[in-house]
Amino acid sequence: MKIYKKYQLSEIVNQLLEGNKALLASCITLIESDLKEDRSFVHILFKNLPKTTKNSIRIGITGVPGAGKSTFINTFGNFILKNEPKRKLAVLTIDPSSSYSQGSILGDKTRMESLVLNDRAYIRPSASRGILGGVNAHTYETILFCEKVGFDTIFVETVGVGQSESMVKDLTDLLLFLAIPQTGDDLQGIKKGIMEMVDIILINKSDVIDGPLLQKTTQDFKNALHCTSSKRNYWTVPIIKTSGLKQLKYQNILEHIDAYVFKTKQAGDFNYQRHQQLEKVFHQQLQHYLIKDFYNKNECNIHNQIQSLSLSDENIFDKIKELLDN
Repeated sequence: MKIYKKYQLSEIVNQLLEGNKALLASCITLIESDLKEDRSFVHILFKNLPKTTKNSIRIGITGVPGAGKSTFINTFGNFILKNEPKRKLAVLTIDPSSSYSQGSILGDKTRMESLVLNDRAYIRPSASRGILGGVNAHTYETILFCEKVGFDTIFVETVGVGQSESMVKDLTDLLLFLAIPQTGDDLQGIKKGIMEMVDIILINKSDVIDGPLLQKTTQDFKNALHCTSSKRNYWTVPIIKTSGLKQLKYQNILEHIDAYVFKTKQAGDFNYQRHQQLEKVFHQQLQHYLIKDFYNKNECNIHNQIQSLSLSDENIFDKIKELLDN
């Protein structure tokens, strides 16, 4: 039974603000739903929750496969909560989807066994459901929702780094890039597009890497950064050697995050970037629902005609264009 059919709205709001994680999970499931009834409830729920805190920080975390993102989030999340007792952390992990069920494949939550037990942390694995960009269609709404119910630190872990994972930068305040020495070829994960987006680079598992290889990896990243245009003249992307298992230089990472937030706010870029993100998400959501609406209307004559077209017809795209033009 849907929670809005089981509880009064005021009861749901009060329970959310008191930290009911089960209810929080149910509400995020409704946020990720495209059903009209669910969307109507979500709209009303958002209007009845407090405004989001201006002190929140949204951190995107991406990296090459096997870089240890989940282990890092587990230990770094606990480190933040231990050192800053008033903070509450929400971790939104985006997993690849099964092509059959559209459900999550990896289940990152199972690799954050200690963080999941922390009362001030909440971990939400969500399936990408075929959406490119390393996130899913409702990640931004989920971020806002978590902030409204009291979480002031949001981690967004992407599916993995690649040329389509840039969308996470449009949802967060800063982007952490996790790398490990020599992943595949020497240039793996340090493509120009990624280097233009990252704000902090972490070379993970550095406790088990020999010195010369670690030094070479550091220099490779410095060279890659040198070839990109600087986004902000007041910020130089730091390269920090760390370890998710040994919590190596975690205080240093936290200090760099705080420094980045301070400098972007001081320059006026912090709020400007969030405003720009809101505009982008609006257009992305509009496109998402227009496409959903089109494919859900089986009675739509154009839709039925397109479905009847043969995929073996070499002129299929011309025929689709002709149908839409008419």
